Amino acid sequence: MQVRPNDLKDMVVLVVGCGTPGSIGSAIAQALADAGAALVLADLATSKLVAVGQKLVEQGHRVLTQAVDLVSENSVEELVSFAQKSFGRLDAVVNAAAATNLIGRDRGVTDMEAAVWDQMFAVNVRGAMFICKYAIPAMLTGSGGAIVNISAGKTLRGDVDTTANSASKAALNALTRSVATIYGERGIRCNAIAPGPILTELVNSVVPPAIAKIIRDCTLLGELGVPEDIANLAVFLVSKRSKMYSKGKIRLDLLAVKHAGPRSRVGDFSGPSARAAKFRTSWRRVTWECISASRKW
Repeated sequence: MQVRPNDLKDMVVLVVGCGTPGSIGSAIAQALADAGAALVLADLATSKLVAVGQKLVEQGHRVLTQAVDLVSENSVEELVSFAQKSFGRLDAVVNAAAATNLIGRDRGVTDMEAAVWDQMFAVNVRGAMFICKYAIPAMLTGSGGAIVNISAGKTLRGDVDTTANSASKAALNALTRSVATIYGERGIRCNAIAPGPILTELVNSVVPPAIAKIIRDCTLLGELGVPEDIANLAVFLVSKRSKMYSKGKIRLDLLAVKHAGPRSRVGDFSGPSARAAKFRTSWRRVTWECISASRKW
């Protein structure tokens, strides 16, 4: 899905969770700007949001930045008001926010800290609800709009760790469907993108090349995604080209159908077969090694 320069001409898009260079959120901001949208970028005040915005401004794009705390309803309300007043309208929102600072403490339920669980849901679900709560009325002052939430592929296939993140992103999927169902007839489209393994700068910094190769060899296409893959789909879902898409969860997860080995024949490995057991064992080992690397980081 190639980004075209005029796909989003005259549109105003709010992007939340884009203050980290090399992340999915910052790639989405770049792609939206390249497609012609005017942007309001938002993230924590402690992020590198200003640098991300300045880079786009230097490229000649129309971009403003605003700090936001998704846990605070007042902060989210002020953000949406700022976006609407700054450009006179709001046409779309892309929510790429995630409590990535908690990933190293996000484990199985028997080891789960209640504070980690609550904070993960506060950012990933409660914050997303606040965004929808205030962005929808702003978009309805015009001819409607689009909301794109960044979820996770593991909400369908599970994981051996990061239980709070998986559960909260699954709740985000449910929120997406509810918003699409309730507000669709009024011109609001709402979709979620559920990525699999994506080589962000953070992932590249914590996952050893040998482990990345094992993961890559277990994917359906023999490659891992990059942030730009998600960004191109986000542009499509924001644009009028996707006017018939809503209430969906588009899964860019190259591990969606598991392999027993590198690019082997696709099959059902959910049962008790030896190939299934072999894959599950190797995948758990890979996952644990990645988690251990991230915690050391």
